[in-house]
Amino acid sequence: MKDSLVSIKDSLVSIKDSLASIKDSFTSIKDSLVSIKDSLASIKDSFPIPYSPFSESYPA
Repeated sequence: MKDSLVSIKDSLVSIKDSLASIKDSFTSIKDSLVSIKDSLASIKDSFPIPYSPFSESYPA
């Protein structure tokens, strides 16, 4: 009985670790998207043309 409780506890710990790592992955994906958005904004600023393909996707 004690062995199975220990193994359940180990499983819960490993689930917790997995969730933490998933959360870290989402955070890093979010950071990447933010940096892509910043890059697109700076590209847009580099080309001051009246119409740019970014103007519809990223309203001012």
